[in-house]
Amino acid sequence: MQTQRDARPGATSVGREREAVSVAVTALARHLPRYQQAMANYARLLVELS
Repeated sequence: MQTQRDARPGATSVGREREAVSVAVTALARHLPRYQQAMANYARLLVELS
């Protein structure tokens, strides 16, 4: 099974933890239809508030 890789590997190693979590939450949201909107908003806010 192939997985998609983000173009920003190692975000946590350069102090961009919020961005890394945002990428992970966005990826998970696609697989959780009931929570897609809430998770997408959370991911967006993580990056905007940093």
